[in-house]
Amino acid sequence: MNIRYVRSIWIYEHQYKEGKKEYLVKCEMTEETDETVKTCKTREEAEKTLEQILNQYDRGQRVIKIK
Repeated sequence: MNIRYVRSIWIYEHQYKEGKKEYLVKCEMTEETDETVKTCKTREEAEKTLEQILNQYDRGQRVIKIK
């Protein structure tokens, strides 16, 4: 993911079935499109992914790799 084209990034909670949720790490791009960076089963996993992105960005990296 090239971070220079990202306007905002957030965690989106999606309920796709009664009692079933998934958490999407999403970003809004400069072209005003939304993209899903990663789909997670738990909120904690989504928070770790978001933290990983922010940590890499803070170190000056502009192209982020998601594990």
